[in-house]
Amino acid sequence: MTTPHQPPSLPLPPRPTRAIVLAHFDRDGRFDPYVHQALAAYRPLADRLVVVSNSATRLPPELARLVDTFLPRSNLGYDFAAWRDGLAGLEPGAFDEVLCVNDSVYGPLFDLRPALDDVRLADAELWGMVLSD
Repeated sequence: MTTPHQPPSLPLPPRPTRAIVLAHFDRDGRFDPYVHQALAAYRPLADRLVVVSNSATRLPPELARLVDTFLPRSNLGYDFAAWRDGLAGLEPGAFDEVLCVNDSVYGPLFDLRPALDDVRLADAELWGMVLSD
């Protein structure tokens, strides 16, 4: 009995180092359950997970185990200034990829790893992900 010829498997390229900076705002300074779910989904994807809050002064204890850095700040400059401040806390050149996300959308609703590991992104300097109907 013969078996079909299988090409030798190639080693997978190393996974890039990744930081995720989440901009947070809640008028009452709370972290709603969907933000907890988002941070739990981002945690396995990130070597460093940063939360910059434009409203909360402290991170709830149940989120502290997920987050590497918490940065409270005033709500000046909205998400873009929050990302700026979060990025400023990262060591330059320490990460191959940096994702800037916010809590103004629900999600992620599915595992992002296949999208993030898509070879079409390997040479991209900047890319975005949106779905709008």
